[in-house]
Amino acid sequence: MESQPPRTPFTQADLEHFRTLLTERRARIFATVTELESEALTAGEQNTSVDHLADHGSDAQNQDVTLSLAESEREELYQIDRAILRLDDGTYGICEGTGEPIGRARLEAIPYTRYSVEYQRKIESGDVDVEHDAEADARGGAETSE
Repeated sequence: MESQPPRTPFTQADLEHFRTLLTERRARIFATVTELESEALTAGEQNTSVDHLADHGSDAQNQDVTLSLAESEREELYQIDRAILRLDDGTYGICEGTGEPIGRARLEAIPYTRYSVEYQRKIESGDVDVEHDAEADARGGAETSE
């Protein structure tokens, strides 16, 4: 018999508060990504016939940095979207590593976090191996192996 995932420890009002934090943050980041990608595209379309070769190399490097920043922001968007899904399925605020509640202060600071502070420390110290999200998604969401 498969057990049900732990349910969120938060009230409906708390959940609406976190949903607002997540959706506002998502909107800001989406705007930033759009701006960064537009900037990178514009930089890539400059007329190189009148540019000095060194300027062109510098522009290409700036474009790479800009695209890298956009990719980082896209990853945060992905994590926010996953947090919104956890809100919808009633598991928001539960550490995916331990099944215990995540502290409210941590969720206020990083509302899309999947792990408690303690479990995140274990991940960062190498005590716990957490598989890549894409692999876990392909298997249906099982993300940790201990």
